[in-house]
Amino acid sequence: MIRNLPVISILLFSHLMCWSQSAKPTVSLADIKLSFLDNKPCKIEDFKGKFILIDIWGQGCSPCVESIPELIKLQEKHKDKLVILAINDRIYLEKLPKFLKQHKVNYPVVIPPTDDDVMQVYYAFSDGKFKGFPYYVLLDDNGKVLLRNTWYNKIEPYLK
Repeated sequence: MIRNLPVISILLFSHLMCWSQSAKPTVSLADIKLSFLDNKPCKIEDFKGKFILIDIWGQGCSPCVESIPELIKLQEKHKDKLVILAINDRIYLEKLPKFLKQHKVNYPVVIPPTDDDVMQVYYAFSDGKFKGFPYYVLLDDNGKVLLRNTWYNKIEPYLK
């Protein structure tokens, strides 16, 4: 048994190194920093009392753009109890206002404060399991996560 101790130690060390490098940062939803396009801060708790559908998206993502008309309808239909909060990546940021106007987006679009914050925000909402755009998260009217990695058309039963 003692003869195998160096081998066991090396295997254990290697396993721990791989695990630590693959671990994703955990961030509390309360610690997430976002801002509106006019640089005013946006806090998730500002929307308490309504369900919040977080839409993590990007302008260069075809499925994200294709879902905008349905999200507009969903926001209009449930405006008294739902807010859709779209978190945009910072790519094409200078083109975003024109894009939103062109697509007649009727829900708030926010951004992380810097490019370095983008993945931290995504991992916070996805509980470290962010897989790509679009990514939807439903929060209840107290800010508690109800659904992760869902699709926007799966949330209506929660709004009744």
